[in-house]
Amino acid sequence: MKHPLILSLLLLLHTAAAGQETPQNLQITADFLQVDPAAAVELTVGAKAPANATECRAALLKLLSDTKVTSLASVSLTTKSGQRATAESVQELVYPTEFNPAEGRGSHSPLVPATQSGVDIPTPTAFEMKPVGARVEVDPVVSADGKIIDLNIAPELTRHYGYIPQQKLKTADGEQPTIESPKIYSMKTATAISLTDGGSGLAAVLHPPDEEGNADSTKRVLIFISVRVLK
Repeated sequence: MKHPLILSLLLLLHTAAAGQETPQNLQITADFLQVDPAAAVELTVGAKAPANATECRAALLKLLSDTKVTSLASVSLTTKSGQRATAESVQELVYPTEFNPAEGRGSHSPLVPATQSGVDIPTPTAFEMKPVGARVEVDPVVSADGKIIDLNIAPELTRHYGYIPQQKLKTADGEQPTIESPKIYSMKTATAISLTDGGSGLAAVLHPPDEEGNADSTKRVLIFISVRVLK
């Protein structure tokens, strides 16, 4: 038979352990779905627009099964309450942003350069990197009762559409760009949203790019955010 003091200590340890909350992982997903404008209007101001996170989740699942809807990207990540997390599937596009001017040719030099060198073209001196693809950054916080998940979230989908000449140089074959800037189109939002476990929310409605990288007014991109508590 155990001593009463030992039994009391065991009871206290058991009670303390039962009162401790097990750390919970949160699975957060951002879906970028391309739809026609009518579908976007129905989900935002239509008579059957979702009224809560559960209905929004059902609308998302219905869209994902619709063959007319195009899924542009889906990014999922797992983190804990209060822990910032980032996930991305990108190509790192590095391009010059600052240049030293070309040295220039002497007064008796031919107008059409025979070679491409620092005499004829600017020299890059500084560069920037732009991630091209899908990226999500999130700060999640679970409420004290565990029923609500508050998300500060920034989903982004970026595409690269070639380069725009900023300066050209005459050559024997015509003109050649010497300074170019990348043509980049981004669909993104930075917002705060509150969801329940297993729920979804429509974070933004945006215009996608057309084939040339300009805003396409005939289509819409819906950004859905979903969260699930992994117990």
